[in-house]
Amino acid sequence: MSIAVIKGQHLFQLFAVILILWNILYALARHRSRLDVRSYIFTRFQPLLLGSPVRNFRIVLLPLAGMIGLLALTGRYRLMLDPETYEPQHLLTGVILGSGASFLSIAINSLSIRKAIRIFSRVTLLFYFCSRVKEVLFTIIWLAFFEEVIWRGVGIFLLGDSSAAAALVSLLFASVHLVKRERIVVVEWVDFLLFSFLLSFSFLVTQNLILVVEIHAIRNTSIAFYKAVATRAIE
Repeated sequence: MSIAVIKGQHLFQLFAVILILWNILYALARHRSRLDVRSYIFTRFQPLLLGSPVRNFRIVLLPLAGMIGLLALTGRYRLMLDPETYEPQHLLTGVILGSGASFLSIAINSLSIRKAIRIFSRVTLLFYFCSRVKEVLFTIIWLAFFEEVIWRGVGIFLLGDSSAAAALVSLLFASVHLVKRERIVVVEWVDFLLFSFLLSFSFLVTQNLILVVEIHAIRNTSIAFYKAVATRAIE
């Protein structure tokens, strides 16, 4: 590995550490002041993120163009072309890990293993939920794919493709999401940090992008279902 590449990775690592600290301090300052000081850009585009990608097609096309560009520039498009990525055992592993991550997330957020078991036992209602909110599911799966390409597929590579890189990406991913929250809930962030580390190290070990997309999408769908049940939006 050339000296220029190593220096570039160190620069990205330093930038990632600064960004993590900035996001954490920013979130804590906003929490203490009880003011909503989210940036104009996030406020401006939040309705698009919550809307249907079918109705707001630019939410698909613009990120897709950026994602393809990054994959091409870094050569990480090869991750999508490896036939082993799509072998049944890897796809099944993604489903199992995604289900495990979902159970753990619901147990942590509800502070109850019993409640997590009860949510998971409502399989029929889960399928009904998925059939009624197809557009939301499309958004969840698309965002999972987009985030995994950016954070795991490209981010870990740029930071050195090592355990330290995976840990930095996990902390940065969690801190960026922390900034988006109106308030800090400790159990949510314990859950999100564990989930972020699971995604990063699963990718580091397997180098399988589709596997982590599966884990991410299944977990996000389960959390959406849990919140729908908790708020009695679906019964």
